Amino acid sequence: MPEHKDRQIKEANDLQDSIKRIVAERESVESEVKSLEGQQQEVMAAARELQSRAGQINSELQSKAAALRQIKQAMYVKESEYMAFLEAQPTLAHVMRGGAH
Repeated sequence: MPEHKDRQIKEANDLQDSIKRIVAERESVESEVKSLEGQQQEVMAAARELQSRAGQINSELQSKAAALRQIKQAMYVKESEYMAFLEAQPTLAHVMRGGAH
């Protein structure tokens, strides 16, 4: 009988040690999960910030592209007016084209 009791005590002690290891492992995993959740929140906040900035840049890009198109159109109109002016003044056109030999 004492052997049976000793074996039960050993099994109980082993079980208690196993429980302690499992509890320690659980606490370690919980700590890692909390850390990862914190990192995830930081990354998500950074991603939201970057998305917002990308939206601002896209809006600015569209605005500047529209302004550039307007400038190009205005340049085309001015060049056309200038060429029409030169063609209306044959002497100026001749000088501007390098015909003053």
